[in-house]
Amino acid sequence: MGYCVKGCSAKWLRGFSVFLLCLALPGNSAVTRAGAPATGPVAHATALAGSWHFRGVSCVSSMRCVAVGEQFPLSPKAEGIYVVTSDGGATWHSRRVRTGDIIDSVDCLTDGKCVGVAGEPVFRSSDSGASWSRQVPDNGALTRQADFVHVSCVDANKCAASSNSSMMLYTRDGGESWQISRVPEEAATVLPLSCAATGYCVAVSTYPATAFYGSADSGATWQLESTLKQNFDIGAVRCLSNSRCIAVGMLAVQRSRQSYTYGAILLSLDGGQTWRTKVLPPSYEPPMEVACPSQGECVAIGGNVLWVTDDGGSNWRAEVVSLPKDASLDNISCRALDRCVATALKVDTGGATTTAYLLELSNLN
Repeated sequence: MGYCVKGCSAKWLRGFSVFLLCLALPGNSAVTRAGAPATGPVAHATALAGSWHFRGVSCVSSMRCVAVGEQFPLSPKAEGIYVVTSDGGATWHSRRVRTGDIIDSVDCLTDGKCVGVAGEPVFRSSDSGASWSRQVPDNGALTRQADFVHVSCVDANKCAASSNSSMMLYTRDGGESWQISRVPEEAATVLPLSCAATGYCVAVSTYPATAFYGSADSGATWQLESTLKQNFDIGAVRCLSNSRCIAVGMLAVQRSRQSYTYGAILLSLDGGQTWRTKVLPPSYEPPMEVACPSQGECVAIGGNVLWVTDDGGSNWRAEVVSLPKDASLDNISCRALDRCVATALKVDTGGATTTAYLLELSNLN
């Protein structure tokens, strides 16, 4: 069964508008769009009755997007859910994953095909995420040794998936069949992953050290590109081409026996072999996700701040969005710089409540 929810008010700040979508559970009243825009980025949000957590979001176009995640009901077991829009966020429909699997990551292409991973199972959709088919890779016992939590697609046929181990997956037929590959370091825990339209992919190892691995053949083979000496926790990576990649996360620094954490944005111009680091002021929460709708435009998110670049990551500017108290943006997808979808997580004393937002960004150039 699907449930319909509607978007709400439009707000303006420094030349861009923000449309915010508030999800409502069955029995709750839907939030509708307001009339005239107000001044300032005011978030009109509704807390959900129950605990939601979105793990990923991806847009087919500026009108069609899907977000995946889980809902914690009264019973101990969480349920996999997904929400879809086909009208730019005016209405959204929530559905439960029939198999109960929780989809961790999703990537959609402009032809409406989407691929998601949920531990071992792989999910495919040919209708922009409205319906999904489940499959388990043929490699059986091998793939059960890892949980695949990130997926990135080059085109309708080529995708790669990373796991909590050195094991990777790749497909050449749009996800109908999958083959196993590995990064060189067997002990590695590889999580963030990104493939450019050129077929070049970069994956990030978070253990035993922060390392970047590159693949020139869409995930079939991998090689070590670089290892960072500083203590970084990389939340996401996006490759715009064979050479230009952007990573976001946090940097831990020890000073006088005290530990300090800073947000960081990293830029590579040689496919991950070397990185330039932009350390953000301590007053900002670290950005842990980034979306890049074009080779020059990216939006990173952390807390209630959007970090925007239109020159491929060389320069960034911060835009603050008004969110509910203690809410933080955690996922974002953009098909154009003036149209992004993001989700936010608010953690209450008694548990977690997730509110999904649709942000329409315009006039950022």
